[in-house]
Amino acid sequence: MTYADASQSTLYTEEYSQDFADSFDGIAGWEARSAAEGDHLTSLLRQHGAQRVLDAACGTGFHLALLADRGFELLGSDGAPAMIERARVNLAARNLQMPLEVCDWRTLSQKMGSGFDAVLCLGDSFAHLLSSDMQLTVLRQFAAVLKPGGIVIIDHRNYDRVVEAGTYIEKPSGYCCCGDAPPRTLTIDEDGLVNCHYRSSDGKEFSFRTFPVRRSEFAANLRQAGFAQIKTLIEGRESASAAAIDESDFLIEVAVKVHPAPETMA
Repeated sequence: MTYADASQSTLYTEEYSQDFADSFDGIAGWEARSAAEGDHLTSLLRQHGAQRVLDAACGTGFHLALLADRGFELLGSDGAPAMIERARVNLAARNLQMPLEVCDWRTLSQKMGSGFDAVLCLGDSFAHLLSSDMQLTVLRQFAAVLKPGGIVIIDHRNYDRVVEAGTYIEKPSGYCCCGDAPPRTLTIDEDGLVNCHYRSSDGKEFSFRTFPVRRSEFAANLRQAGFAQIKTLIEGRESASAAAIDESDFLIEVAVKVHPAPETMA
């Protein structure tokens, strides 16, 4: 499979199966993850005056629940139906109600509308877009749903490290997957994509393919999509040094919409 072929796939809908959705809460570790994240995401949104938030990769609802408790107006979407169904169950158990939609990011603005103060895309979800061109297309969709001055917050693995290593085992970081599953093993396959291998605490194994976008290329795509003021954070905090960024397994990109993306200009 080439990048051109892969970029048009909906492989993630198969990878995010009902079996994985049922195991994901244990892999993520809601309580441990909440303790590790603290108020960093809430503070970041409030710094930018965000109130109306679209979680474009809501998964099983962790950040929707966290932000609902803090008074934000929320909509959730995910490309995988199994994850949306699990999110409905999780939110209902917490007596939370909000709109949830199955939505391919390539049609995000058509389905979810516009006028959002912030778009979230967390959990390394963005890397399931398997080419740089497809990532640029979706960044333009994120810009289209945002108000001018709105922010996008996207996290991703530090793929520069993964590519350089070839095979990489993530160390426990207190970020993203904080449950009791073993560390994730990442390998570069023959197509240049990353195979991410997960094993849940009950022994079930799952694999995903992701695109190892370099940080410099990611920043260039953000600028081309109409974003500026790009910052790279480590687990929600601004880094004091380039060395700290280089050593982190997970990075968070924050950028501000400054003008309509080229494809959406009148």
